[in-house]
Amino acid sequence: KLLFHECPYVKAQLEALLQAVLDGGCPISHLDLSCTSLCLSPPNRFVTKSLRLVCELITSERLSLTHLNLRGSYLCGLSAAADAADAYRLEGVGMLCAALTHERCRLEELDVSDTGIAAVRAER
Repeated sequence: KLLFHECPYVKAQLEALLQAVLDGGCPISHLDLSCTSLCLSPPNRFVTKSLRLVCELITSERLSLTHLNLRGSYLCGLSAAADAADAYRLEGVGMLCAALTHERCRLEELDVSDTGIAAVRAER
């Protein structure tokens, strides 16, 4: 298990740790990145580098990741160039969906609660 729940690491340190796990083929089955603001970078702008690493972990041939906790990790947000009136980007959701449907995905449990994802009912 690798637990980063409410981890005080800065984004660069978290990314370096995720990259080390990926490069080393560390046999982790549980990864907890809850409440890490995984996809936010100061000043609260949406970035995907950390999530790209997580998606690589999900689809890695050498790893057997079966449990992933992304609760409170902000999978959608404003791009670096956006202002507050702009719509939130869903790029993180798309990246995660692609990893989840990959043939090498072995996830059995995924928590994406409190990530900024919200269903909107379409007007008829």
